[in-house]
Amino acid sequence: MRIFTLGSGQLEKNEGPPQGIFATEYADEKTNFLCQTLLVWLIMKTKNSKYSSQNIDHIEAILTDEKILDLSALTKKGIIQENYTSCPLCKKIIEYEQLHKMLELDDEDGRANAAEQVSESTRSTEVNLFHMKPLLYSSLEHTPVNICWGHAVCNTKLGQIECIPVDTLISTGDEIKINNNESLGWLSKDKKMIRSSNGDTWIKISNGS
Repeated sequence: MRIFTLGSGQLEKNEGPPQGIFATEYADEKTNFLCQTLLVWLIMKTKNSKYSSQNIDHIEAILTDEKILDLSALTKKGIIQENYTSCPLCKKIIEYEQLHKMLELDDEDGRANAAEQVSESTRSTEVNLFHMKPLLYSSLEHTPVNICWGHAVCNTKLGQIECIPVDTLISTGDEIKINNNESLGWLSKDKKMIRSSNGDTWIKISNGS
């Protein structure tokens, strides 16, 4: 924000565009609590988790009472795979250590020009908060049915596109075929994403002229 003095001595205030969306500030207290509880449960379900079954039982009791813990739905979304927490975009299982490990971009395709990560200053972990639907000013998407953990790189690549589960695309999207009638994957209705059954994903990053 910049404030200038006008000729009459009055102050002119110019405000720039909003600098991001702080999702938790727009959700009510109970919604935030349930989001946090689900995220804790997903941490406990990461591979090599340090938490005991007693810890998990207590959290599961809360989520079950609120009718949030639906393993079938979480599996279809790609949030749970093989009874472990997984990234819904790449569908790879998340390890507990990745929640605390500094993100390294050196070997990541297309990220060579990203800003350097400085320890204790610009910290970003390999895994962070992931929303299945993009955060918008017009609606509240920070809800238990929309949050999980995902890779920071997958989060960045997804951008402001909904992470549509493969099963949903198979039932509602259009199948894309290539050479010899081989199936490439399924195209979303908005034509912004193609996903294959083996986990490959293509995302539209810009509109053509």
